[in-house]
Amino acid sequence: FRKVINECEIDEPTISDIGAGSGYKLEKWLPEFTGNRLIGYDLEPTVNILKNKYPNKTWLVSDFESNPKKVDLVICADVIEHVMNPDKLMQFILKMNPEHLVISTPDRNLLVQLLQRDNNGPPKNPYHVREWSFDEFSKYISQFFDIISHKNDSSEFNQYIYCKKKK
Repeated sequence: FRKVINECEIDEPTISDIGAGSGYKLEKWLPEFTGNRLIGYDLEPTVNILKNKYPNKTWLVSDFESNPKKVDLVICADVIEHVMNPDKLMQFILKMNPEHLVISTPDRNLLVQLLQRDNNGPPKNPYHVREWSFDEFSKYISQFFDIISHKNDSSEFNQYIYCKKKK
């Protein structure tokens, strides 16, 4: 995240993290982002827990229907595979009008190859609605943003896309 923030070349960028979870990654990598400079979105009761644990940041409930605050960078790590309608998630992100997006999800091909899983049927993880192959994810995200880089990490079975707002 630090590398992407540096590439943004924006003084004091604002950041949203969709699916903030425990808040750990934000505190670990971006501790200096406080107040409205960092807005974490998640569901209840997680948001209430985060407000108590990290009161120096802004935590909001995300239902994908609200009008979120405009930010410079959106982080959406390991969320899209849990969402029934990924188009709603992407529209929510677009409402933030970010210049930059970092989004990740498990790479189905790595899961099949490295775990020797069957590629047929629904995801083996009961909390995943859909798992994306590298090419599928690239094609999908490129409908909304210009992809700058797309990499996978076999140690975490994940793929990461860094992209910018379409011109």
